[in-house]
Amino acid sequence: MCPASNDAADSRGPNPAADNAAEAVRVVLEIPTDARFVSLARTAAIGMVADEDPDLETVENLRLAVNELVSAVLENSTGATVSIQFELGAGGGGTELFVRAIPSDAAGEVSVDPLTRRILESVTSEHRFLPDGSAELRIHQTRG
Repeated sequence: MCPASNDAADSRGPNPAADNAAEAVRVVLEIPTDARFVSLARTAAIGMVADEDPDLETVENLRLAVNELVSAVLENSTGATVSIQFELGAGGGGTELFVRAIPSDAAGEVSVDPLTRRILESVTSEHRFLPDGSAELRIHQTRG
């Protein structure tokens, strides 16, 4: 595990989980650019929300979203590793998980196939692919 630079995080736009810094939990996972390690990212994401008592649909959506996002970044990466940042915090009457995947080197913006884009649109609150080859998503779970 390797900490990410604050400069890189600050240049990527607003992070809803960071708005509640006192309650936010942050984990950084660095994996080799090998598809076999995407399962570690899925497991970390699900572990982050486990104490929030998510329903089965939220768990499945999270698993699918992280799989698609990290896989797309891995496929585009020309470097040795991808750093995945997870931030969990309260927001909007519920819990938000913010996930950012940052390659150590990339061939520009990720080329996303239409199916991946549709999946991410249907299971995330927000997602985007950035010109530097990184990508991020946010999933919101309402308490109730």
